[in-house]
Amino acid sequence: MKEFFFLMMFSAFFASAQSQWSSCDDATFVGLSPQVLEVVDDTLIVGGFFNSVNNAGYDGIAKWNGQEWSDLPNSQGVEDIVQYGDSIIFAGGFYEQLDNEECGAIGAFFNGEWKGLDGGASSPSAIVSGVAVLGDQLIAVGSFNEMGGVESLWRVAMWDGQSWNDIGGVSGFIGEPRKAVIYNGEIFICGDFSLADGNVPSPNLARWNGSEWVEVLSGPSSTVLEIYPSIDHGYMYIGGLFTNIGGESSPGIAKFDGVNTFPISPVGFNDAANAICVYRDQIYAAGNFTQLSDGTEMNHISRFDGVHWQPLEGGIGGNVFDLAVYQDQLYAVGAIAWAGSEDFEIDGIARWFMHPDSVTWGVPDHIGDIEFNERHITLFPNPGKSQCIVINESLIDGLLAITTSNGKEVLREPTCGRRETELNISSLKSGVYLVHLIEQGTIRATQRLIVE
Repeated sequence: MKEFFFLMMFSAFFASAQSQWSSCDDATFVGLSPQVLEVVDDTLIVGGFFNSVNNAGYDGIAKWNGQEWSDLPNSQGVEDIVQYGDSIIFAGGFYEQLDNEECGAIGAFFNGEWKGLDGGASSPSAIVSGVAVLGDQLIAVGSFNEMGGVESLWRVAMWDGQSWNDIGGVSGFIGEPRKAVIYNGEIFICGDFSLADGNVPSPNLARWNGSEWVEVLSGPSSTVLEIYPSIDHGYMYIGGLFTNIGGESSPGIAKFDGVNTFPISPVGFNDAANAICVYRDQIYAAGNFTQLSDGTEMNHISRFDGVHWQPLEGGIGGNVFDLAVYQDQLYAVGAIAWAGSEDFEIDGIARWFMHPDSVTWGVPDHIGDIEFNERHITLFPNPGKSQCIVINESLIDGLLAITTSNGKEVLREPTCGRRETELNISSLKSGVYLVHLIEQGTIRATQRLIVE
């Protein structure tokens, strides 16, 4: 009887530990909500315009090591953070100095001291909202037209380690550029604008290839608030207030493969998607939405199981501004009042843990050809567990590639001119995959495969 009771208690504990919300030392932020997360040297840095954490004075920057909080002295409000060489770059606005160093809206923290970047922006109203690093160059975007004495920058500037440079900016805007990231070795900037360098069509998403601005084909219909490049998935994910992309329904979220933009799903969100992150190989999106575009309740955060958007045990109470993965957990910051339920009060920051064994993948409503070109393939068995036999309609020398629904390749096998090719799928996790027949670099046919 004791053994049975122990087993039941252990099972209940294990089930509850599969996925759960938790706080960060019951943190309480005073002032404006935290709004940006960045992991640097095994430390999670939280930035914003708050002035206190757990009743201790913090000037817009707090560091979390997984157990306790610490501050960064003589700091100011922060909108974005990035590591640049041995320094940490903090971008923000409405300040001209950091610890007596000239740091107009942007500064570097190095060896315990603040350093300026040729003075930064001279205007006291300047804001740097996004920073990114490409090699030894630092890209800054925001609401400014001058940096380090270099004028007519049009909201984009590049720092080469010694001085600021003009690479052409963005215009035709309603609001400022929001963020900069590096994807496939190129600079991407998102926000609310229509042109790059004065004449390159760039509706809400601009692209710099290292020498010139180039148009992003089939761009989003309205404001882009988030761009998140995923090395594992091979895509740059796009979030914001848009309702379609490339003429297709894509409310609030989409993806870019380096050439074109695509919907992730025809179902999106009823309000802004401010933050995107990949955790447990699945896409997570968070923001000001409270429903999916089809009316399903979804409180400010959701995960995509490859087919459908799913809730996270009640979600979050309040607008989410940023997401990050740190020490095997997903962190969210924003105007957050609770997580999971209104009974679990949280102030500004929450963390979500999902055990790898509890990750579930969606099953499509229809299993069959996704695209049909010149060939046809049949999968047997489907669903399968350990092996899958792919039957071609004709003899070809090509490749069979299995990818996740997010586009990550997990297996590749040559057909060697056979009509039947056996694939060992025993190492694949349960979920939905795509099997592609590739001939001379072209996908000839694709079928969905369910692994049990």
